[in-house]
Amino acid sequence: MAAGSVIAAVWLAAMMYFGQGSLQEDTNKAEAMLQQHIIDSLLRAVHQAKDLKAISIVVVCYDFGLGVAKNEVKAVEWSTKAAEQGHTRVQADITVVFLAVYLTNNLE
Repeated sequence: MAAGSVIAAVWLAAMMYFGQGSLQEDTNKAEAMLQQHIIDSLLRAVHQAKDLKAISIVVVCYDFGLGVAKNEVKAVEWSTKAAEQGHTRVQADITVVFLAVYLTNNLE
């Protein structure tokens, strides 16, 4: 997204938050708009740069529902992408998760 559209989205959310212009005040919708816009921008940066730190942030966002709907499947998908790129911390985290799932399923 171009810098101009980022600024426009922030202004629109601010106007909605305060009910300015012809927009009805809706703080929840304005906050959701900003959060989604921030996550979308982060995801675009991750796709373009393949930045391992950014991928880690995306994993946390999906894992805990920060700015996006909680989605453990997407968290694992992004963790896998980071691990495939050599992010050793994520590789260790994935190993622990799979071990925990394996033990839970096989000890019952």
